[in-house]
Amino acid sequence: AAADAHRRDGRRAAAARCRDAAMRLRAGGVVEARAGATGAAAALTTREHEVVARAAAGGTNRDIARDLGLSMRTVETHLQRAYRKLGVNDRAALADRRPD
Repeated sequence: AAADAHRRDGRRAAAARCRDAAMRLRAGGVVEARAGATGAAAALTTREHEVVARAAAGGTNRDIARDLGLSMRTVETHLQRAYRKLGVNDRAALADRRPD
């Protein structure tokens, strides 16, 4: 989005830098959160996205851990970080706020 804004304003170099930064983030496993997430916390890692999708679909921490080959504590950590990034407080709110 920032690259598009720079390009519309005629700032081609700034647009290129933003586009390159976005490509590096995506290559590093970061995906954008859906509108509603705020500031620097508006991105989930690929693993956070996987955990959130399974939790929002009704998976238990135990099921998610087993399916993804993680410990239950790691699943809990991913969920807590995703809650903070998405601006929610619990699993019930994930279905409405999770990225697509």
